[in-house]
Amino acid sequence: MLAASSASRYYLCIISQVRGGCPLPADSELAQAIVLLARAQQDAVWDRTCAHNKLRSHLREYFPGFLAAFGEARGGIMRPEARAILAAARTRPPPPGSR
Repeated sequence: MLAASSASRYYLCIISQVRGGCPLPADSELAQAIVLLARAQQDAVWDRTCAHNKLRSHLREYFPGFLAAFGEARGGIMRPEARAILAAARTRPPPPGSR
């Protein structure tokens, strides 16, 4: 962790760099790779969260009892038993004219 004086110098350097002052050192290839991997991991987390929220929303609409049974349990809708029940559940036919 940066000391208070180091942190304030770093902050001032960032601000002045944005305004065209003190340039920051170029990142090494390793640092760029770490940034790329961190971004990809964050994107994967966001995508998983979005997919999970969409699934819960659809389950709330079409199978509200399923959420009542598994929504609050440890592991919730990601439990193997919950996935097995979803796999066996009938799907609704698409509305006429939606194909």
